Amino acid sequence: MSCSIKESTENGIKFLHLENDILKITVLVGKGSEIYEIIFKEKDMDILLKVKDGLSQYKGRNLYEKPLTWYSELFTGGWMDVVPDKGIYKDVEIKQENSGVAATMPWDYQVLKDTDEEIKIKCFVKLPLIPLLIEKEIGLKEKESKVYIKERLKNVGDAEAKFTWTQHCAFGGGFLDENVFIGMPTEKAFRAWDYTKENGTDEEMYEENINSVTLDKDTKINLLRVRPNIYDEQVFVTIRNLKEAKFTMFNEKKGIGFSMTWDKVTFPYLRYWYRNSKDTYTVAIEPSNTYSDGFKNSLKRDTYLNLLPQEEISTWLECDIFER
Repeated sequence: MSCSIKESTENGIKFLHLENDILKITVLVGKGSEIYEIIFKEKDMDILLKVKDGLSQYKGRNLYEKPLTWYSELFTGGWMDVVPDKGIYKDVEIKQENSGVAATMPWDYQVLKDTDEEIKIKCFVKLPLIPLLIEKEIGLKEKESKVYIKERLKNVGDAEAKFTWTQHCAFGGGFLDENVFIGMPTEKAFRAWDYTKENGTDEEMYEENINSVTLDKDTKINLLRVRPNIYDEQVFVTIRNLKEAKFTMFNEKKGIGFSMTWDKVTFPYLRYWYRNSKDTYTVAIEPSNTYSDGFKNSLKRDTYLNLLPQEEISTWLECDIFER
């Protein structure tokens, strides 16, 4: 089939379906313009996590009148733009409790291209707490299994804005199970949670081989191989010294893979979150501009974006779903 764009609404949330002969992408323009699903059509397989209650959590709630308080409230899964993750603008501070303002509210959109050969939309919003204007383009091309994303952030305020930015991409659906192997652009993982909790001073003491990361005092796990959904465990690490801006995931049994490449200048680090529980089974691999846990550590290490008034930054990401 040729490329197409369709709009619909569910539980008050407006979303767009972008589709070609290989992929179907659902973008929640009514909630953060997050990518809610990436479906590989031949297998009818969603690559991304979708939580049990999904969009039914939003029934009866108008996000224009009552936006979310932070990006994980009424979490649906998928791929969210967490910006600002943490930050400071004048006397406003973005902390955990109001993190990811962009993902808490509706965006506007326009169709940039709608032909049989290519489709492209632009989603845009001005944030209320830190005056950032965000534009995000998402596109597909005929007979390609790639998703093309471009973003632009502009400080439209009258003071500098300091903030961190993370692409929160959580995998799951029919794709994720114990047959998934992960290719990462590094051999090391930094235990950011433990470093902060223990008031660490020597970062190297908290680095471990990514195939042998401490879960607890008796257990080490290989983060390059997804564990079966029979445990109750959680890990968060960050990746500092990337050899390249690319990671891959491949389900050997199902023969389906996913790869992502991105602009390493904007996102020089990765965040890796693994959650294995009755309600949530996911691996989230997230390009970010910080490897720290907490904005004080980001300020200390100069791992944040700083936009002066009217200054802007542009970036890009691409992902590919493939079969072998």
